[in-house]
Parts: sequence; C-alpha cells; structure tokens
Amino acid sequence: MRSARAWLSASAPAKRWGLLLLVTLAGATALVRWDIAQRRERLYTEARTAHRLLSEATARVDAVLVTLVLTATSRGPEAMATDAAARLPAVYPQVLAAWRRDTGRAWPDEALRPRLEAAEQASRMLPAPARHAVIASVDATDAHYTVVLAGEPASFALRVDARRLVSTDEWPWPGGSPVRATLQLAGQTITLNAPPPGLQLPLGLTGGFETTQVLASASQPFVLQVQRRTGPAEWPWLALAAWALLCAGVDWTARRWIQERASRWRAADQVRLARASRLNALG
Repeated sequence: MRSARAWLSASAPAKRWGLLLLVTLAGATALVRWDIAQRRERLYTEARTAHRLLSEATARVDAVLVTLVLTATSRGPEAMATDAAARLPAVYPQVLAAWRRDTGRAWPDEALRPRLEAAEQASRMLPAPARHAVIASVDATDAHYTVVLAGEPASFALRVDARRLVSTDEWPWPGGSPVRATLQLAGQTITLNAPPPGLQLPLGLTGGFETTQVLASASQPFVLQVQRRTGPAEWPWLALAAWALLCAGVDWTARRWIQERASRWRAADQVRLARASRLNALG
C-alpha cells in the first residue's frame, strides 16, 4: 500500500515518466539494432550470391576462350574458328565482340592493338598447363572490359559487357534497390548496380554496410564491392510507434490498477475509522 501511495504521490509523476521513457528507449534501441542486423545479414547473403554468379560467369568467359583456342588448334581451318568467334555475340549476350590474331599477323582492332599485344604476351609467358587469359583493358564508362588468351596458331580476345555477365532474373538487386555494387581492378571501377539518387543518402546517413570479395577467376580478378547506406530514414518506424503505444498502454493500465487499489484501501480505512469512532462513542 505504501508503494502504491508513493507512486501516486506528488513526486511520483517525474519518476514514473522517467521510468517509462527509459523502458521505451531501451525497447526502441533493441528494435533498431535487430532491424539493422537483419538488413546487414540480408545484404551479406545477397553479396555472396552475386559473387557466386559473377565467378561462374567469368568462368564461362574463360571456357569460351579456351574452346576457341582449342578449335583453332585441333581443327585447323581458319575459317571455322573465325566463324565461331563471329557468332559468339549472338550466342552469349555478354560478349560484345571477338577477335582472332594468327601468328605473324596483327590484331584487327587498331585502337586496342597495343593493349591486346601486351595482354597476349603476358598470357603467353604463363606456364602452358596453368595458362589463362589476361585482361587487356577496362572501360569503366561503358562497363566493358577486354580479355585475351594466347594460343597457337591463333590467339583470341573477347570484349565483355560486365553488366550482362549475370542475367537480370538471377541478379539479387532489381532496379530501384538501395544497394551499390561495383567491380574494381587496377584503379578502374565498373558500376554494376547503382541506387536511385533518393536512396543513395538516407536521412541521417551512417557508414552503412560494406563487403568486398575477389572473384574466383585467375583471368578476371575483379574485386566485387557491395555497399548499402543506412540511416534513420530506414528504421522500422511502425514497429517503434507500436512499441511506444504499448509502453504507454501498460503505464496507463498500471496507474489505473494502482488507483483502484488505493481507492479500495482508502474505503477500507474509512470503514475501520467509522467502526473505531462508534466503539469510542459507546465507551
């Protein structure tokens, strides 16, 4: 009874409101931290999926180059291998162009010829059992890159559209996603996924979440960087409002219960006082 009376005394409101505020803030903090942890884990799961898909796609590019080199080596006729290279863009949408260079000849693309020659030489210097393609150039503006595999009697080069390495059906971030995904190599950055301007900097910007992984490709060792900004604009405000209402409801219910209990105690005190007064009067 004393605690109930103390709760309803003149000094109780400040303590009560302080306790209510403390409980509300503690619960809200827990909700925000849980929401952030869920979004972080979801981003990391999506980043692992993107890394796997891109690694598989670059492996297919390697397989195409190896197939072209083996075709030129084993089947002999130049026209056959050249025709196969010409048909690649129609079969593989990520391949924009394919070039063949036979021994003693020059690369057909004059603008890229020095880079193609340097990449071919770097590929040829690798041990034959472990030979792989080498990136000749990266065009960050158009999100393209060129990769070369040296061979005998012919070497081949492919110009690849990085944004088409993975189909839109499999890509984990559809249009309008707040996630930014890039491929980085030697100071060049290819943007695969960019959030709309309104989602790039949420209200109350924080560091957000970020993860980096190197693609599992010796020939195309791009670094996949995934970043998602976050801030109060993305907090679970509906859940926070529901929690605040719940705390206020519990406080109101507790006060009503305490008031009713205090009223019953006061009524009982009055009954006892009246009985004592009658006994005194009789005495």
